[in-house]
Amino acid sequence: MILRLSDIRWLAVILGCIALMAGEAGADPQLKVVDKIWGFNTRGRLQAVPNRFQPVSIRLQNTGTSAFDGEVALYRTNLSGQQIGAKLIRQIYLSPGAERWVQFYVFALSGQERWALSWPDGQATFGPIDDVRTSVAFLTPSDLGDGFGLFGMVFPARLFPNDVAACESLRVAILDHMPARWDERQRQAFLDWIRLGGEVHVLQGPDGEHPVFPGELSELNLPVSKSRIGAGVIYRHDKTAQVLNSRSWIEENLATSELTEQEETWRIKEEQESDQRYSPHSFDDFNATSGVLANLKDMIRPEFNWGLIVLMSFAYLAVIFPGCFLMGKERRDYRHTFGVLLGAVAIFGFGFFMVGRRGYDEQTSVRSLVVAEAMGDGEFVATQWSNVFVTFGGDYDITHEGDFRIYSTAQDAEKVNGTISFDDLGSFLVDIPPYSSRAFALRTRIELPGLDVGDVNPTGGGRQLAISIGEDFPDATGPIYAVVGRQLRSVSREPDRLVVASQGQKLPSGLRLTEMSEYYARGGSFVESEKPEEQAFDAMTKPAILRSLPIRSADERAYPVRNTDGTIPTDNSGRMMTRKMTAEDELAVFEQEAGLVSLFVPVELPEALYARYRSGSDSTILPNQTGRLILVYHLKTSGG
Repeated sequence: MILRLSDIRWLAVILGCIALMAGEAGADPQLKVVDKIWGFNTRGRLQAVPNRFQPVSIRLQNTGTSAFDGEVALYRTNLSGQQIGAKLIRQIYLSPGAERWVQFYVFALSGQERWALSWPDGQATFGPIDDVRTSVAFLTPSDLGDGFGLFGMVFPARLFPNDVAACESLRVAILDHMPARWDERQRQAFLDWIRLGGEVHVLQGPDGEHPVFPGELSELNLPVSKSRIGAGVIYRHDKTAQVLNSRSWIEENLATSELTEQEETWRIKEEQESDQRYSPHSFDDFNATSGVLANLKDMIRPEFNWGLIVLMSFAYLAVIFPGCFLMGKERRDYRHTFGVLLGAVAIFGFGFFMVGRRGYDEQTSVRSLVVAEAMGDGEFVATQWSNVFVTFGGDYDITHEGDFRIYSTAQDAEKVNGTISFDDLGSFLVDIPPYSSRAFALRTRIELPGLDVGDVNPTGGGRQLAISIGEDFPDATGPIYAVVGRQLRSVSREPDRLVVASQGQKLPSGLRLTEMSEYYARGGSFVESEKPEEQAFDAMTKPAILRSLPIRSADERAYPVRNTDGTIPTDNSGRMMTRKMTAEDELAVFEQEAGLVSLFVPVELPEALYARYRSGSDSTILPNQTGRLILVYHLKTSGG
């Protein structure tokens, strides 16, 4: 075969185009996941603390020959890889060959979750993610290494979040150096985390000397074995990081109080002999978020005129048959029959639309529950659950006040057409159809002036405690509680102070949920009378208290399984049956440290916590908002 010159030219053109396209393809940025850390746990294991906000740090590398400038999105998936919930997005720039950490903030729901990270022309999957009861982080100066110590607890210090709102899942931090790469926001976030009840263990560095902390962290330099900052505690050890390889040291310093035979037997008998319908879930399994969101959604229940709807339905069916049939038989002209049919569809369609529309009273409404922990000087870290019902559908750019906001749809049932951004202090852009709801969770740091409380002093002959308050302190909208020692006590209000009772209930029985319907739903079928909103908010107070107590520790010991008579069953091979300690076990042995009181005050939701939607650069408060704010104070008593 002899090729003509013209054929050769065409062949050259085709080969040139192919080479050009191949070159352009090779020049495209190509992202690769180099490393990932879920929460504050080592990258060797993917673990998350359920029902808590936590950071997810992913290290990306651009293996292409051109820069990547675009969006990466992290989202929860089901077993088939389909998206669940809304996408969490970040805008990043990555030059060719470069690497960088990208940090998201997720709300973990339960074990075995699966997640995916996507970008144009690429995707990476993660999971299943295992549950971990709490996070213990050894903050190291290096990004390398898969773990350290028995728990594999290493976490790069440079990745510590720059706001305390993102540190909800962290329980214990261990340091043997001052992180040199921390900026001012990270140092402040670490200090705020301690004030809220964080536990810090300061070890000696490789040179045998304790680190020296500058500026606002200088309070960690006290040369004593134990000191306090707010509700947090700092331990100084004359040991180096090698001690983290010692199981006995970890159990002595990081684990909870040991569960005794008497305490466990008492707890089991209390459960089995109680004549109340307690929740069948343990405190470990209990998901406060799903219960709160379901309850908030139920508060905006439509008041449909079911009698009229049923009557209209029968009338519509009668017009279709036998109405249209009889008309066709009488008139014998299909044009009349089709005219009546189309008219009936139009009239009854509009009628059903109006009746259903009136069922919601045509009002956009928001219901919210907020738990806000005081840090002092009017600053609070708030966890908020809200349900937004709208009458006009569209894309709602939801935001709130506060300098740092983390959103989540907090559900694993459906895909949500929306995005959660962290690049503009935090916002939630979501498509809400008309006459429907969208529930979400939020964690933020916010200023609430005028809500601070004063000192705690003994009164009533030393049997009670008095907490001073200002004259503008808001009235309580429900029962006030305090956790003192191992008791849940009631609190009464006087003009200038709150008085904690001298006695109360033991924590497990005082905080155990009673009627499931009291918490999960305010009513059953539509014919049942609806309970008032105030009762629903009162029912959510104890779950909020339970969620705020530090009852999850790093206790990994195996405890014997006991019967109600104290005997220990064995398996088929005769070995003693054991189990890990649960949060319910820890609540049975939990005791607020001497000198500390946790106070829980429910008040009306202030406007500063109202949901807003943005239009351009302006934000507008959504109408018809009500809710409950539970103020949480971790206070030192006099001499504590």
